[in-house]
Amino acid sequence: MPKHFRVQQSGPTYISIGLPAERTGLPIVLHHPVFGRFLTRLRSNDPIEPDVYLRTRKHFLVSQDLYEHENNNSQARDEVTRTSLGGLLGDVLQKITVYGVQADGVITGWDATPLMIMEMKNEIGTGSSDPSIQAAQSYTRYWSSAGTRHWLNWCCCPSILIAIAGPWMCVLGAIFLKRPVIQPLTHFLWIGNDPTRPSELGYIARVFDCLFRARVELEDYYRTSSPPTSGQNPARPFPYLAHYLDSMGQRVDFTYRKILCPNNPEKQIFLAETVDAEKPKYIVVKFVQKYNANAQKLLAESKLAPELLYDGTAHPEEQPGPEHAMIIMDFVQGVDLQEWSISSPLSRSAFKDVDTAVKLLHSHNFVFGDLREPNVMILQDSIGRATGRAMLIDFDWCGKRLEGRYPLKMNTTLGWHQDVGPGAVMDKQHDLHMLETLATI
Repeated sequence: MPKHFRVQQSGPTYISIGLPAERTGLPIVLHHPVFGRFLTRLRSNDPIEPDVYLRTRKHFLVSQDLYEHENNNSQARDEVTRTSLGGLLGDVLQKITVYGVQADGVITGWDATPLMIMEMKNEIGTGSSDPSIQAAQSYTRYWSSAGTRHWLNWCCCPSILIAIAGPWMCVLGAIFLKRPVIQPLTHFLWIGNDPTRPSELGYIARVFDCLFRARVELEDYYRTSSPPTSGQNPARPFPYLAHYLDSMGQRVDFTYRKILCPNNPEKQIFLAETVDAEKPKYIVVKFVQKYNANAQKLLAESKLAPELLYDGTAHPEEQPGPEHAMIIMDFVQGVDLQEWSISSPLSRSAFKDVDTAVKLLHSHNFVFGDLREPNVMILQDSIGRATGRAMLIDFDWCGKRLEGRYPLKMNTTLGWHQDVGPGAVMDKQHDLHMLETLATI
């Protein structure tokens, strides 16, 4: 990693690219549909045009060719690769200089917006930088230029980045919020003939087909958008999904007010307000990989959990990505037990609610799983006084006894039952163990 990039990542102008790990942003699929659609299409088995396979096989020859020196890039590999790749992407990859920096290839759309940015190296380990880092820096410079300032004030400026190192290629998505957020959409892929995995041709061809469609989608997005010449868009920092269908099938629009866990990209939770001239109300919007709506509904009937207003896991075609679903629930006035316990103990009546909630879940063969202080809400009245009631929140982990499994990404140092661990089967005694811990607060 170049020294200047390490310096940049340790200062205020860092890029949220996951280097180091704490320099990570919220999932980009929340901010523009082009990324979620790319990932969904990549998982599809729908047929693609035969010509895509032919072009992909021809591109393999270009990708697998050898070049002697990195400084021959612009004269040899650059031109050949741009021409071949441009045919697959359906547009011309140009060389455009901004602030003295020229990416190896850029496809522009309406108003000179950079739809796709390509950076490449002759081979892995050659040159002075990782091409994915170079692509991220090129994205930052292009979108920071004076000519695109009005776009930067109005939207998240989505682009697709293509990083190439010899016969290897990675596709990344990029958005610009407070700072650039760059996240991979694929692994580094072998773009060449693979004798051991001949069927890989089908997958690589689908990657290029998805790139073609993403380019068209971004082109349409920028062409049909009309940002004002000045002023900020208050919705710009938030997810693009801003409505849901209620239990009666009626559309409910809402406006995001703030992010509730700004320093934790693992927690994609927002406070929002419904757009209702007569009776607006606060709601909580969260995005999850999986969710147990039935368990929350069960507790909500007994006022032991917030009312669930929308379960995105039941409507996968309406979600921001194949691994992200929108969950919406009532906002309840209160603080979580972790914050409450700093200055006050857990009351007997509040603990009784937690105990009742766990017993109710267990009676229906559910295991809550994540029974810790942050997932216990101490209810308060309008002036902040405790009501003596409590609710369980966050049903991401909740599963059926001996069927559900704990997430692979979990902190194992939080005093769990000895049988709890990443991927372990869930059982009721795990909840009872954590309930004993809560009883001591």
